[in-house]
This record gives sequence, structure tokens and C-alpha cells, in this order.
Amino acid sequence: MQLTNQQIATIEQTLVLNGLVYDDIKSELVDHIASEIELAIDDKGVAFSDALKTAFSNWEEQLHGSRSYWIRGYAFVPRIIIKKSLKMVKHIFLMSLAMGIITALAVTFIFKFSPQQEVLFVLNSILQVTAGSGIVLFIYFRYKLWQSKHKSTFSFLFNQNGFIQIINLMLVSSGLFNFRGYSNFMDSSFMHSLFPITLLFISGFYLNVGFQHIRFEKKLSKV
Repeated sequence: MQLTNQQIATIEQTLVLNGLVYDDIKSELVDHIASEIELAIDDKGVAFSDALKTAFSNWEEQLHGSRSYWIRGYAFVPRIIIKKSLKMVKHIFLMSLAMGIITALAVTFIFKFSPQQEVLFVLNSILQVTAGSGIVLFIYFRYKLWQSKHKSTFSFLFNQNGFIQIINLMLVSSGLFNFRGYSNFMDSSFMHSLFPITLLFISGFYLNVGFQHIRFEKKLSKV
């Protein structure tokens, strides 16, 4: 049995009442729950209302309110949103650290073979200009997401953790974290290269999260 549009709307409204207002996950759960209800009606001949209750009881744990230390904010949101967000956060930190180490090593070799102060000045200038550009992009994406008529896991994570990235970029662009010249991996000055570069990569990946929401919204507008 195929559910009616009204029954599909009932599933969606029930998800919203359970706090699931994020369209990317909501559309996936609507499909899953609708399939479970259709199967229950066809196999067991139960009424839609009973099948609806059973289906939502199967998803109760994922819809239960939760929060995480890694995501800024004190409001409880459905656990399924937290789990997807934490998966993105883990990816951001691991990729940023790996790329930060590689880039910091490359910068170290540049300083080793070109120890001139002019090289140090140029690389620090690039670092600060990149951070300043990142601040502008974060403000732009915050404005675009504020205008957005939709919510997604991408917009949730960007809005929760984006402000911290702006602070990090301000610290880098101010010159508080900059390169100190030639170092080796065991030297503490290596961290002066690794730390700001890693912060830049983290902020860059968060910018991509905001961009993914804009892409998702454009995809919805074409449906």
C-alpha cells in the first residue's frame, strides 16, 4: 500500500514535533518511516495510526534530545543530528591535522633552504591575509544561512561552531600566531607553524559545511 500525501504529511509533522526540523535528515526519515508503515499495513493489516506509533517507537532513541561537548550550544537536539554532526567534526579535525602537519613540514623546508627574513615576512603575510579573507567568508555565509528558508545538519553545525572559527581567524590575522622561521619537528617552533595552519584548515572545512547547506538548499529549490 502506498501512503497518501496526507499520511506523508502526518509523518513529517510528527518528526517536527519531535524536534527534527532539519530538512536533510527529515526527508531521509520520512522515507524510512513511510516504508516501515507501508510494510506493516501490507503484512499485518494494521491501521495507519497504529503503524505510525510502532514506526516512531523504533526511532525513539534517535529522536531523543542530546548534545555534545564538541558542538557549541546548550539546547538539546535529536540524537541523530548530533551523531551526523559529530561525524563531520571528526572528519574536519582529522583532515585538518593531517593537512596541517604536511603543510607545516613544507613551510619548515622553505625556511631551511630560504632563511631570509623576506621569505618569513611573505609567508606570514599570506597567513594573515588568508585568515582575514576567511573572516569575510564566514560573515557572508552567516548572512546567507540567516536568509535561508531551510535548516539542515550543515547549517546547524555551521551556526553552532562557526563563531569559534571567526575568533580563531581573528587571532591568526592579528599576527598572534605566526611563523617563527626555521625549525625541525622536535623544536617547539614547529608548533608555531603547525598551530595557525591547522586553524586555517579547520576554518576552511567549516566554510565548506556552510557551502554544503547552500548547495542543499539549491537542490531543494529544483525539486
